[in-house]
Amino acid sequence: MKRMASYCKYVEPYGPGILPAAQIIYPCMLVSAVLCHKADIWLFSMDLRDIVMLTRDYCEDTNRGNIPTIFLHCILIQTVCIFCLFVICFWCVRVCEHAQMTVLPNLLENPEFQNRRNPGRTIFMLDDEDDIEEKISCAFCPSRVVACNPCLEYIKSVVLPWFGKFEWTYSSMKELIADYESGDLDSFDVKLALGKAINDILELVSEFFRSNEEAQAQIVPHRLQDEIGADIQKIQLQNEEMFGH
Repeated sequence: MKRMASYCKYVEPYGPGILPAAQIIYPCMLVSAVLCHKADIWLFSMDLRDIVMLTRDYCEDTNRGNIPTIFLHCILIQTVCIFCLFVICFWCVRVCEHAQMTVLPNLLENPEFQNRRNPGRTIFMLDDEDDIEEKISCAFCPSRVVACNPCLEYIKSVVLPWFGKFEWTYSSMKELIADYESGDLDSFDVKLALGKAINDILELVSEFFRSNEEAQAQIVPHRLQDEIGADIQKIQLQNEEMFGH
């Protein structure tokens, strides 16, 4: 009970230390949702990091055999489901084995000023080849700048662990960074190779959904939801332009 209470938020710092039952039951429900569903991989936003840690603690205490992989994303994604998970989650850190978790950056420049519904912020599992190429081409990748470069972070966290090398014959991040900082490796070439690598990874997922009727049936409502969300965003932008002028 004390452990559950420690994860509860919005507690008055100088209050009597009494928590409503709902505050304690809520994290329990989130943990049970992760462990009771048949999904092996989950994508959570950073604001649910405490729930991830609580899930890990529970798995350790109960010696749970079937351990889900939980992947954290740095941008809040309001609708989280198995169909927008990266296939790279298969090799991500398992929460019950390690405390360290991989967090991929936003692909856009100045993400704090971007619309959270902008699909260009990240790569989704169901993105087709054209979607990925467009997102990578628009991604923030300043020449000779390594720090806070999302494309290089994707190479480090996704491409190298998956393939063991980068297309430009780089087998380590250290070699790639050295050439990028010196200007021998251009940002255009980095984006081109990164897009190809991600498409190669997601080809396994695309093939699965093409050959599995049950999986195809589950995709339809989520695609409709995305289309509705895109329409709502267009209406909001039109309203902003009208009232802005």
